[in-house]
Amino acid sequence: MNSRKGQSKRKRPQQDRAKRDRKAGSNTGAKIRQAACRALSRATQQLYKTNWRQLTREIMGAPTSSTCPLSKEELETCFHEKLSVPNQKSNINKYASYTGKVDDGSLMKSIEIEEVEAAIKQIDECSAAGPDGLKLQDIRTIHEQEETHLPHLFSLWLKSSTIPDSLSARIRTA
Repeated sequence: MNSRKGQSKRKRPQQDRAKRDRKAGSNTGAKIRQAACRALSRATQQLYKTNWRQLTREIMGAPTSSTCPLSKEELETCFHEKLSVPNQKSNINKYASYTGKVDDGSLMKSIEIEEVEAAIKQIDECSAAGPDGLKLQDIRTIHEQEETHLPHLFSLWLKSSTIPDSLSARIRTA
């Protein structure tokens, strides 16, 4: 009987081929780690395609409803208790109080002719028509008429916070 040392490799080719074909690290878990990495990459790509906000929250480590041990009601009551009480700190009087008027009407005053002229001068000559369909030349023509109504119209639209139906219909269809 021959010992293993003395055997010729030609007598047992299947075992020798199996040893030669065996990849290094096949028993180390590298395949499992690589498969997990591939699965994570696929999941990340899927989240990027379908729900990129959720992916951003996961990457940035934003808290989710499952990470906070408190319920929404507990958080709400805690913040309500803290924020609804007036500030009782002793140093609050050291700060200067606001002495100006709360509403001096500067935001809602009527628009002046000078403001309209300055705005028209700032418009680029090559700019496209606005959402109302008026080009710069049309606005200049309207403004250069004897009794210009642009400042008055702009003031009315600003105060009423609405655009006339005739213009809003043109905006939607343009």
